[in-house]
Amino acid sequence: SFYLAVLFVSASVPIVTFFFLLLMRMYTRLLLPDAIRNLKKKEPDKSYRRNLLILLLAAAVATVTVNIFTSTLYLYTERVQTNSDQSEQLADILDGFEAKQQASSTRYNAFIATITQASAELIPQSPEFMKAPKLQELADVMGAARILVYDNSGSVTASSRNYSNLSLSTDPGSMSYEFRWVLQGEPLLIQDKPDANYLKNPYRFSGAAMTDPEGNFTGMVQIAMHPSVFEKMESSISMNTVLAAFETEKKDVALAVDADTKEVLSPDEMYSDETAEKLGIAEEVLQDDFTGFFTIRKDEMIGSCHSCDEYYAIVASPTEQIPSAGFRSGLLTALPGILTEAAYVLILIFYVRNCSMMTEEEIHAIEKGRNLFSRFA
Repeated sequence: SFYLAVLFVSASVPIVTFFFLLLMRMYTRLLLPDAIRNLKKKEPDKSYRRNLLILLLAAAVATVTVNIFTSTLYLYTERVQTNSDQSEQLADILDGFEAKQQASSTRYNAFIATITQASAELIPQSPEFMKAPKLQELADVMGAARILVYDNSGSVTASSRNYSNLSLSTDPGSMSYEFRWVLQGEPLLIQDKPDANYLKNPYRFSGAAMTDPEGNFTGMVQIAMHPSVFEKMESSISMNTVLAAFETEKKDVALAVDADTKEVLSPDEMYSDETAEKLGIAEEVLQDDFTGFFTIRKDEMIGSCHSCDEYYAIVASPTEQIPSAGFRSGLLTALPGILTEAAYVLILIFYVRNCSMMTEEEIHAIEKGRNLFSRFA
């Protein structure tokens, strides 16, 4: 439909121009002869000027109307094309996104395992690390929120903060209880998910066993990693980061819709954790290579949707500002055409004023439709 509209506008511009020229031609055949005869008779007759000004006004209105329509349609099609290209790029990025996230999580686990085991080897060899300032320096280097050192009974003997009387929980339901497996000989343990209850911060804990030079178990080093570390590591493929990159303007919208559940993923809280149906996104929008108008929460949008194996990628823009921008652009681009038409009319008025010496045969030739300017050829 957009391409047909573009073709229509492309055809309407020469049609309007032709219509203006046709009116001018009709004027020269029907009205100019009488105006010239009146001039020859020295009779005052300014009706031809009035008629020319009316003709100019009609041409100017037609020019402005066509230009506003053309400019507005151009802005719509430009936005559609931009959103279509971005939607296709977004779909390519989201293709296999879950696998990419899993790979990122694997790299993060490997990173935690490395720094935790390295700390468990370093701390027993350096007595100065049994003091809070030195442990805090180590935590800062690793990007950890805190480091705790436990003895083989599960009590904290040193930490990067001034804690006292801390020990691993004996309640099997507590998340810290699982670290007692390290005290039983497990060399390394990394929590599957962050502990959201620990000091109201979603830290992710890891623990590694400490041994003395003879290989005897002496305790455990536990590291609490702040979630920002993982966010930095996975920022290149974070869903919100990727979607936000496609929101090039303030009110643009980039959404990922789960192909199975139709759950909407978005950096904007207005749209996240909702389904496409609840947001008012029609079912026909969720298809590959869709382009057109649709609504999100009753807001009219113009955009595009492309699909991949796991998601539908939608990039859209609100339509509310496009008509006003098209109106301003149409007025501006219409000025050259209006000035050209005005110049043509002024030339015609000047010509009539200089036609008082025309013969009756020449005036009659104009009535018959011959070239108005042939007498100067």
